Amino acid sequence: MVLVVERRDAKNGQPEILGVGRLSKLHGPNEAEFALTIGDQCQNHGLGTQLLRMLVQVGRDEKLERITATILPDNREMQHVARKAGFEVSHETGAGEVLAQLRL
Repeated sequence: MVLVVERRDAKNGQPEILGVGRLSKLHGPNEAEFALTIGDQCQNHGLGTQLLRMLVQVGRDEKLERITATILPDNREMQHVARKAGFEVSHETGAGEVLAQLRL
């Protein structure tokens, strides 16, 4: 599932993509992984949080058991967005990555 947020440019009327959220089901377990990309001009305005909440609702509708994401340690903004959406965020010291997970 991919959600795309766009708007029309006020000057030329062309569509402009502001953000993309993706929920990918994993093979085997009844879970999925999320990913978000938000344009620089739209960061820190709640767009990522809203997209993630919508992806969580899709996961619930699909009867998933868990949604996860692997986040780079220096991406504090994404860790904050995941926490705001109800995810448990833990530092995986061995792999040097951060795991966000939400049991549905």
